[in-house]
Amino acid sequence: MHHLLTTPEIAVAIVIGAASALLLTYQVTVGYAEQVGELAFRRISPECAARGVVSCVGAGGATM
Repeated sequence: MHHLLTTPEIAVAIVIGAASALLLTYQVTVGYAEQVGELAFRRISPECAARGVVSCVGAGGATM
């Protein structure tokens, strides 16, 4: 395929593909974020959520 297209045509195809992937990912993320958040807050206790945040932040600080 790269023999049939020029470099600018390949660049345009890459930009169009990246933009469409970004828009699709954004729509899916925004669409499901509220549902996942509600599920997490209903099922996970605040203490467990706080411990998870602390463990993630603590693990990141320990590796530096």
